[in-house]
Amino acid sequence: MNNALAVFAANVLREIIVAGFRSSFVQQAQQLVLCHGLRTLDALQLAAALELHLLSPVFLCADERLRLVAETTGLAVLDLMVAP
Repeated sequence: MNNALAVFAANVLREIIVAGFRSSFVQQAQQLVLCHGLRTLDALQLAAALELHLLSPVFLCADERLRLVAETTGLAVLDLMVAP
């Protein structure tokens, strides 16, 4: 079991970027809540992706409202509800 967790952690750490919560990041999430009616965690997820826009992230979600807002910001979106 520990070996499986080690392999998982190695694969995840190679592919995921952790974004810190700076005040500008939290303010952007608040604006997403106010302007688009997003839920708090959805707004934080989207704000993190927007912080990394120079890396051209693909935004993953399974929520129609969140997908629409992410698309309006110019992010490439993979909708997990319709993904093959």
